[in-house]
Amino acid sequence: MNCEPANHPDKYPPQGNRLAYFLETLIRLHRNPLLFQSDVQKIYELICKTASETLEISRVSIWTLDKGGQALLRRFLYEQDGASDEILEIKAHDYPNYFKAIHQKPFIQADNAHTHSDTCEFADSYLKPLHIQSMMDCPILVNNHVTGVICFEHQYNYRIWQPEDALFVQSLADLLAIVHQNNRILQLLKEIRSQNRELSEKTGRLLH
Repeated sequence: MNCEPANHPDKYPPQGNRLAYFLETLIRLHRNPLLFQSDVQKIYELICKTASETLEISRVSIWTLDKGGQALLRRFLYEQDGASDEILEIKAHDYPNYFKAIHQKPFIQADNAHTHSDTCEFADSYLKPLHIQSMMDCPILVNNHVTGVICFEHQYNYRIWQPEDALFVQSLADLLAIVHQNNRILQLLKEIRSQNRELSEKTGRLLH
């Protein structure tokens, strides 16, 4: 699938030591007390908003893979202009190349998402309606298994992604993996406490 660029590509302008700037941003994120709370939606918002402002892109979203591995469900979308869309789920049978890529590649770097082999399947149904020109997606890995994706989308102009951008995106995906693991641990602790209360109540009734 081919798509002629509507605008000239944008190369992210250098602003001092970009790698150091990204590192400082990541340190602030890791130290944010919100990460140690159980409100995952607020954590998603913090990560997506920070990523959008740091990379100067308009859309950042977080998706989780269903248990069967056949669909990605959008859990959070941050858009700088406050807009949204109706796309809440994408399925493997509609976008087989993309699903194959997130399972086999450390990240997808599509300067031109309309022609890139991993993302061109989205051109007519997703990219064109939302004016998305470039994408960078990174799978979220928990115990070496893909559990979701963090997606970066640049609108209206094409973006030439830099190596530092890829490192930053991968770092955010790793942070999300930790968030998901911590959330799972908190859920298990709640289940254990609930089971302990039930057991205690049953034991108390038996003793009386």
